[in-house]
Amino acid sequence: MKMYDKTKAIEGVRALLSPRNVAIVGASDRPGSWSKTVYASLARTGFGGPIYPINPRITTVWGDKVCYPGFMALPEAPDHVVILVPGAAVVETIREAGRAGARSATIFSSGFGEGGDASGRQLGADLRAAITESGLAVSGPNCLGNLAASSSLMTLTDRRITELRRGPIAIFGQSGGIVTAIYRSLTNRGMQPGYAITVGNEVGLNSADYINYFIADDDTQVISCFIEAIREPDAFRSACIAARQAGKAIVAMKIGGSEASRSAALAHTGSLAGSLHCFDAMAEAVGLIRV
Repeated sequence: MKMYDKTKAIEGVRALLSPRNVAIVGASDRPGSWSKTVYASLARTGFGGPIYPINPRITTVWGDKVCYPGFMALPEAPDHVVILVPGAAVVETIREAGRAGARSATIFSSGFGEGGDASGRQLGADLRAAITESGLAVSGPNCLGNLAASSSLMTLTDRRITELRRGPIAIFGQSGGIVTAIYRSLTNRGMQPGYAITVGNEVGLNSADYINYFIADDDTQVISCFIEAIREPDAFRSACIAARQAGKAIVAMKIGGSEASRSAALAHTGSLAGSLHCFDAMAEAVGLIRV
């Protein structure tokens, strides 16, 4: 049985949230393109590193910005890779990013087992193997990007967020829409989240990894999360205990109390939501607050 490596988890999340540069794979000028929205989010909120669009079919994008045909054509090694290509192309993109020296990636693409289809489950297994092979720290797939005020990183596709400010709250969750809704609800009430991470299917990094990172983060005092299913229960439980010992509260919205919510979780991220009674028993034991 593989042992959980907390140090590796923290370093992985750090690579995800504090990159030196960002490469956007699947760059496009197509109206409504998420790649253009991600680029605009990074530019609008002041990301300080280079942003490299990648698409072998075009030479310029987003005005007169140079578009590169692949990782090896970049002027430096990619560090964080935003992947916006169809699901079937994601696995090889992850392998190529690893070979090019990238440390982390965010996969927006879906089709990795949501809804329980057999071909999607196989693609998800192939992606998991590619992530392990590449060594990349990965958020997603099937997510909407991330926000880290400490490094001015904003790949979230929410155009309503116009500036980043550090704050004592960190948010992560398996639903991008709910994570951004929590972010807006808190800021509307004068509470500032410094992080918002949409974790999607958690084929790479998982809830325990994010919690352990936020325990080590000096800014964060409260960890807010939306949970459909827990990927590594033992590591999650240990992380919750460590958070309590560090004096940091975890507030969780957990679905699975009804057949409808369990079906929604399966359709959304391919997760089996599990028993809410079991979750509540664990939450009471480790000091997690469920809302």
